[in-house]
Amino acid sequence: MTLSIGTEKDKKSQSNLDELDSRSGENQQPKDPKELPPDWSRAQRINHATAAYLEELAGLDPTALPAKLTSNSELLARTTRACIREWHGENGKERPTYVPGGAPAALTAWQVAMLAARWHRIRRIAHAGLGDTTLDELSYYQQTGAKRGLYVTDESALRALILNFDQDIPDPKMKEIIGKLYDIAPRVEKTSDRDAIPCRSRVFDFRTKTQREYDPDIDVFTSKLAVDCPLTKPDEPMRLLSDGSKWKFSNWLVDLFEPLPDAEDVANTVWEIISASVRPGVRWNKAAFFFSTLGESGKGTLLEMIQHLFGEGSGAYCSIPLDQWGGPGNDFKLEPLLTAIAVLVDENNVGEHLPFLGNFKSAVTHDRIPINRKGRKVITIR
Repeated sequence: MTLSIGTEKDKKSQSNLDELDSRSGENQQPKDPKELPPDWSRAQRINHATAAYLEELAGLDPTALPAKLTSNSELLARTTRACIREWHGENGKERPTYVPGGAPAALTAWQVAMLAARWHRIRRIAHAGLGDTTLDELSYYQQTGAKRGLYVTDESALRALILNFDQDIPDPKMKEIIGKLYDIAPRVEKTSDRDAIPCRSRVFDFRTKTQREYDPDIDVFTSKLAVDCPLTKPDEPMRLLSDGSKWKFSNWLVDLFEPLPDAEDVANTVWEIISASVRPGVRWNKAAFFFSTLGESGKGTLLEMIQHLFGEGSGAYCSIPLDQWGGPGNDFKLEPLLTAIAVLVDENNVGEHLPFLGNFKSAVTHDRIPINRKGRKVITIR
């Protein structure tokens, strides 16, 4: 039977449904409200329409999903139809009777959250472990771009993704959507595999010396190195200096510690420090300090080289001097630890007594650290 909707709003919804039918060939949502139990509430009908729509999209590759604004219109049209309890009238003048509360003029916060969760792999990262559910942070998986392979915890970026479904979402509703996502998102822990090293485009396995693509079901990283590990072991780069002599990093590293009799052993220790800095899953229980009473000793050059492995501004490393790990005036200084793989500091003050090193010691031993964030609740990481 062809249905004739009476109000302008309902005509628009029917038009959307007809368009969907012609596009997909068959609309799986029941066309006759009698197909739904008459005693179903408005909420039950909304849930039914949403579940049925998402079920049709199950198994689709993200690139095959409809445009977000299209999915918003499609689901809203189905929801409008599902909220019709019965039709009355005849001779082509049928009019709908809606359930109490009527059909929503826009998707509910829960429906938008369900769409966002389908289009984007949204997870709650349990920084302090799965025991305490109140300390999680909402994140989404980034499939393209510079952060491909990472779970991004930037709430403003998540809000921008949600606005793609409906550009007119007011702030109160956006806050409600974020809350709904927090309720429905599965919980995950950060990757703790001691051999997994997140590189720019692949994950390097330290034990097998092999590489693989990022897998969102296995790899939960919030930052990564700015460089790739070569597929095969390369020759060490060599430069010709202005005087014609050859320069290699490994030779320069040994030269830094001459004339010490164990210069090569000390250089090997530096190599171990560099390796340790890029392996976030290992509990080293150690902190390394480059120390010299002389200037131009190579400390800054070594540190800058390690920083370039992570990339400037990537969030993969942070710089927190010893006197900023606690105490007055340092309430928010530890927030970069949420994404940092390593803490790389250029300079620490000298000649000072440091009474607030509890958080620093906890970081070294991978114990729990409370992170105070501006305008947001305190969470705990390890």
